[in-house]
Amino acid sequence: MTTPNIDKLYIESPELFPRNVAVTLDGNRRWSKSKGLHETEGHRVSLENLRGIITRAGELGIKTITFWVFSHENFSREKSFLDSAFKLAREYLNKKKYFEDITKMGGKLGVIGDLSLFPKDIGQKMRELVSKSNPVEQKIAVNFALGYGGRDEMVRAFKRMVSDKVSPEEVTEEKIYTYLDMQEDIDLMIRTGARKRTSGLYIYQAAYAELYFTDILCPDFTVEEFDKAIFDFTTRQRNFGR
Repeated sequence: MTTPNIDKLYIESPELFPRNVAVTLDGNRRWSKSKGLHETEGHRVSLENLRGIITRAGELGIKTITFWVFSHENFSREKSFLDSAFKLAREYLNKKKYFEDITKMGGKLGVIGDLSLFPKDIGQKMRELVSKSNPVEQKIAVNFALGYGGRDEMVRAFKRMVSDKVSPEEVTEEKIYTYLDMQEDIDLMIRTGARKRTSGLYIYQAAYAELYFTDILCPDFTVEEFDKAIFDFTTRQRNFGR
């Protein structure tokens, strides 16, 4: 698909563009295997690509973007993969410039999911980075989904509602939102890697999200590919069931 001048389109019709985007970063291990590389090298390339995508998202008026980096279910993978993934996580968490770059471009860091599932040092470092992320002028909220599962998010939300003694009369759609990791509707969900499923990302928030699936494996999901997804969204007619 040839993407037209999307910058010109945004200037002329900004209302056509999504405000809240979620991206499932799938296909990293398959990419690594196809190139004879260590299985986490695809994740490294994808992480490097994210800064460009975040910058582009801000340019196109996107106010919130979530990257699903590590799922709740990923913890059931073999120990060798988990050890390598945690090693890569520690490497990037100690790359001061990586997160400074995101802050400089107006990105406010956030985390969704259950950080308690990770080794303590990883969870602690991520919380520190989030607390210190204070851009001079926030342009976009950048969320990393870590230890995230859609069903787990709902379970955690319902447990907090029970703990807070929320009565049946108080339960509304708006009330449920206040207990979720993400408290806004998702406009566009993108999944790389040729798998055509949501895998439970934002079960509640994505009820009317537009879905975009691409065969491109995550390490090859560049800014240009991101533009294709955004342009595709602008062509869709959204009536929310009306």
